[in-house]
Amino acid sequence: MRHVFGLLAVVAMFTALTGCSSQESQGDDVATETSVGDFSTESGAVSRIVVVRHAERAGSDADPDLTTDGTDRANRLAVELAPDPGVAVYATPYKRTQQTAAPTAKEWKLDVTTYEPARDPAPLVAKVRTDHPTGVVLIVGHSETASSIVASLCGCDVAPISETDFGNLYWVDLAADGRVVDYQHRTSY
Repeated sequence: MRHVFGLLAVVAMFTALTGCSSQESQGDDVATETSVGDFSTESGAVSRIVVVRHAERAGSDADPDLTTDGTDRANRLAVELAPDPGVAVYATPYKRTQQTAAPTAKEWKLDVTTYEPARDPAPLVAKVRTDHPTGVVLIVGHSETASSIVASLCGCDVAPISETDFGNLYWVDLAADGRVVDYQHRTSY
């Protein structure tokens, strides 16, 4: 029993020292789920960067459209993010990412900024942090890029996204000095 308490103490110290809290919640657990659409500066955060993989695609060709389920998912994301002070929406040039981003961009009355997907997300992350020091930014990526974008933002380990998983939603809250105030991940939106 002493080992359990010791382990809990070590975990608590590590979490406190990293300056970043993380919450993983299952999308089906609505009662305890934190909404991404509740951005507040009370924690000291001045910006929130939301990262998702594109929604469900129709087929596996090079540039497919979203399925009906994918369009529904993109619309749910827009509804959830609607209350937030959106300042930018980024998506790769592919139809599936543009179509996932479009409802949120429309809700926020913004254009979608196109970026090229890259194995190294550092240039995109630096641009987003520099160009949007306050407000909420949405970045729509791919299974092979979304988790690396989040890892670059929070400086933490983020598991890769499965090729068949379209529901991961991440957000990273940043203080004015660039410090991570909060990092959260949900498996469904």
